[in-house]
Amino acid sequence: MSTPPIDRRTLARIPGDQQANYLRTGVRETGRFLFDDKLIDLFVAIANRPRFLTLLTVTTVTGSGLAYAGLEDVHWSEGIWWAVVTGFTVGYGDFYPTSSTGRLLGSFLIVMMFALALCLGAQITSRLIEDHDEFTHEEQEEIKVLLRRVIDLQEQNAALIERLAGPGTTTARDTPDPRT
Repeated sequence: MSTPPIDRRTLARIPGDQQANYLRTGVRETGRFLFDDKLIDLFVAIANRPRFLTLLTVTTVTGSGLAYAGLEDVHWSEGIWWAVVTGFTVGYGDFYPTSSTGRLLGSFLIVMMFALALCLGAQITSRLIEDHDEFTHEEQEEIKVLLRRVIDLQEQNAALIERLAGPGTTTARDTPDPRT
C-alpha cells in the first residue's frame, strides 16, 4: 500500500480515527524503502540480546578508540577517551580528528553509538521497571489449563444442545450472526 506524502492539508482531510493508521503506514513504507526487512530483523535481533549488545558497544568504542589512536598518532588511552566522548556525543573538543579518515571514523562511531546507546538504554530501563500486574509463569500455565477446560465445556455444551434439539432443528450455532 502506497501513501501520498504527508503534509498538514492531506492529514486534515483524513478522519481523526484513521490519522494514526495513515501515519503508521507511511512510516512503515518509509522504513521498507530505506531498509531491507532482513536488515531490520538483524537490528531487532541485536537489540533484544543485552549481552551481545553490551559486547558490541564496548567493541565499537574500543575499536574506534584504538583506530583513532593509530590514525591520529596519539596514545591509546587518549584514543579510548576520544571514542567515549565522541560516541556518547559529549564532544569536549580536547581531542578531535584532523585527517579525513579520522573524521569518517568519528562519523561512523557517532551513528553506531546512537543506535547502540538507544538499545542499551532501553534494555537497562526495561530491567529497572517492575510490573506488579504481570502474571508469573505458573499463573500463565494455570490460565492456559483453565482456558482449555472452558473450550472443552463449550464444545460439550454445543454437542448436548444439538442432541437435545434433534435432527433437522436449527440451533443458535447454525443461525448467522446478525453482527457480521
